[in-house]
Amino acid sequence: MGARHLLAADLPAAAAALARAFADDPMLTWLSGDAESPGRREDAAQAFFAPSLAAGLRRGHTYGIAGEDGFDAVSVWSPPDVPMLDDADTPAFADGFNTHFGEDSLGRLIELGAVAGELHPTEPHFYLFIVGAAVHGRGAGAQVIGPTLERCDVEGLPVYLESSNPRNIAFYERLGFSSRWEQRIGDDGPLLTGMWRDPRPVD
Repeated sequence: MGARHLLAADLPAAAAALARAFADDPMLTWLSGDAESPGRREDAAQAFFAPSLAAGLRRGHTYGIAGEDGFDAVSVWSPPDVPMLDDADTPAFADGFNTHFGEDSLGRLIELGAVAGELHPTEPHFYLFIVGAAVHGRGAGAQVIGPTLERCDVEGLPVYLESSNPRNIAFYERLGFSSRWEQRIGDDGPLLTGMWRDPRPVD
């Protein structure tokens, strides 16, 4: 089954899927300040992924691949000239992080956002804000972003993302992305890599 647009009713299951996908992600571990607690995935789903998905839904580019247990993979995008997040999205993140992870984690989120915002390209592009595969070995991650990459090729649009996990770099390179910059967040934060993909020729 291919990727489909998510609906509002899908968001709880999609947030849970992303929390599973990012269970050991360096960025989320650093943001939350929590690597081991039993409720960490549920907290992450509510604090970070639920507001991210809600923002993506409003921008019309949030996709999922249905699986046996909710969603196998989910992606969140913003199209050219549409900021992924704006002032209206801020309260949901602030409330979520304060409630589930504490005030220090909100400060780390602000620090991450400042670095990512400063280095974000100014050229028109599709922005892949989040992609996560809750199951592995089925190609779900590539499938959930494939249709948008194909659309960008047809329309001659580049694509940009930030990777927070070095082991994912090779996956993105196979899809045509190349690294533009690397920046460690804070003294003990994750290594963030900005990656760019020019449109591929279409026959």
